[in-house]
Amino acid sequence: MYSIGRLEVSRASTIEFNNQTQRWEVKDHRGHLQFFARSRSACLEWEHNNLG
Repeated sequence: MYSIGRLEVSRASTIEFNNQTQRWEVKDHRGHLQFFARSRSACLEWEHNNLG
């Protein structure tokens, strides 16, 4: 087995529920809102299509 070193993984965004607006929000690593939707799955799909 060969090794090329330690693997580091970081997310390009976060998906969190906003209690005040009652929507899911995708934010970049700086906390800027990129997308929002009523369903988390819609946010995951947007993330996959735009950041993946």
